[in-house]
Amino acid sequence: MAPPLPPAVVRLLPCGCFYGWVIAAVLTGCQCVSHIGSLHLITLSVARIYATFETELGVEPSASASLWMVGCGMAAVLTPWYGRAIDKWGGRICVPAALFTMAVGNLILTQITSRSTVPLFAAVVFILRSSAMGTLTPYTNTILSQWFFRRRGLAISVVEMVSMSVSTFIFAQLWQHGLDTIGWRATHGISAL
Repeated sequence: MAPPLPPAVVRLLPCGCFYGWVIAAVLTGCQCVSHIGSLHLITLSVARIYATFETELGVEPSASASLWMVGCGMAAVLTPWYGRAIDKWGGRICVPAALFTMAVGNLILTQITSRSTVPLFAAVVFILRSSAMGTLTPYTNTILSQWFFRRRGLAISVVEMVSMSVSTFIFAQLWQHGLDTIGWRATHGISAL
């Protein structure tokens, strides 16, 4: 990871725009992926997953919710480890690794088809939440902090606002359509490709 630029050095594009905003635009795409993994993959799908587990596999929603909490708790506990990994290996390794891990998590989720495989749900929640929130979100904020000295809060809030808006108003609608038409297993399978 590149060291932060000293305040005296300001990189401008030929149009006079601060280059940091280009970095912010690229990181907005990264945050969109983070929101996909943390909010839409789980939040929009979880009620359907619980219902499927209950009707097809005979697993009570309270048991599914307990697995959800275990997975989220494990992700929260290990989040500092992801921050250390970003510090040590940087985004070139950690971001592709996080995206690959999210895809693996989705593939595992689609394979929960029997009562004996339901405990994998906790592992899937851990994989998806820790990859998205533990790796992608801190990486974005770390990079923005290196480029912006006076307007860090503004840059971070703009990236969050744009990425949340794009993922909510565009991706969430497509995800919901997939859930309604082809079901959650197929929708998660497509997202893993």
